[in-house]
Amino acid sequence: MKTIIAILTLLMLQQNCNQETTWALNYRAESRGFYKELVCDGITLKHRSARQGTFKTRNLRAKEQESLETVLKTIDPNNISEPDQSKSMIDAAALASLELLIDGVAYSYEFDHGHPPKELEELMTKLLTLSEKVE
Repeated sequence: MKTIIAILTLLMLQQNCNQETTWALNYRAESRGFYKELVCDGITLKHRSARQGTFKTRNLRAKEQESLETVLKTIDPNNISEPDQSKSMIDAAALASLELLIDGVAYSYEFDHGHPPKELEELMTKLLTLSEKVE
């Protein structure tokens, strides 16, 4: 009887450990004379600044990974406000798109580069700051 209880306990603990959130993101900002693309899977960050250029890759440190995951946990991907996109309409800012993949569900947002919706500001600030360390 004790063996059965021990096995069931281990199975429940294993299920709880496997319930970690998986995520990835792809950010792209472009205009006539500007291009930036970032791809992050939580472990590595890839960056390129030319449409046909090659990606520069950087492994994220444990603290950087935790920081991004903490910010992602605060975001409700179904409740993102509509951003003002007026600057990209007149070429005052590059048009940016962010694709988030959280637990197999894809979310997509468009906004002016440098002016994300307020719910995504902290994530974009951290992501763009980390991308500067790639180059």
